[in-house]
Amino acid sequence: MKLIYITLLVLPAALLCFQNGNKILARAEEDELDDVVDIEGEDNQVVGDDALGDDDDSVVKSSQDVDTTILFTKPIPMYGDVAFDLQAGFPVEFLVGFINKGSEDYVVETMEASFRYPMDYTYYIQNFTALPYFREVKPKQEATFAYSFIPNEAFAGRPFGLNVQLNYRDASGNFYQLCTTRQSTSSKCRKVWTVKHSSCTCSSVLRWYWR
Repeated sequence: MKLIYITLLVLPAALLCFQNGNKILARAEEDELDDVVDIEGEDNQVVGDDALGDDDDSVVKSSQDVDTTILFTKPIPMYGDVAFDLQAGFPVEFLVGFINKGSEDYVVETMEASFRYPMDYTYYIQNFTALPYFREVKPKQEATFAYSFIPNEAFAGRPFGLNVQLNYRDASGNFYQLCTTRQSTSSKCRKVWTVKHSSCTCSSVLRWYWR
């Protein structure tokens, strides 16, 4: 009888310790798993200067030795205003003046244009042909490049942003881009628009309305 009593007393205590041990073990495993998940999340995440550095490296900028001037010739705007209308289905023409202020040769390769969504310029509405030039511009010289496009009639009456991109390289093989962006605004008057872009600025925000 004493043996039975001792067994009955010891067995519940042993079971209780075994259950508590499993709980402690399970809790320890859960904590270890949580730690692993947190560590994986940190490894896959890029923050701070490293993230910004990747974006900066992927951007092709313009050369400090180059100035450009853009002049719209069709339609012909009026002098002094900052916006004008384009007519859908009719040609739009402009000239780009390229000035080499440096000491080495530059080769203007291509120029292209596109309509962008005004609220998000990474979204393309209509792409226009990339014209090849491959023209060499010597130091202290300048050249003029003509470009034209026809806005699609399907987009008539809607405001868009116009992006003009000039692609060129120097004698060392370094590639550069001049990107000018003209954002939408309303206007009924024809206006002259000629802007000289600083070589230190790759993107300039300008405004127009197309309908």
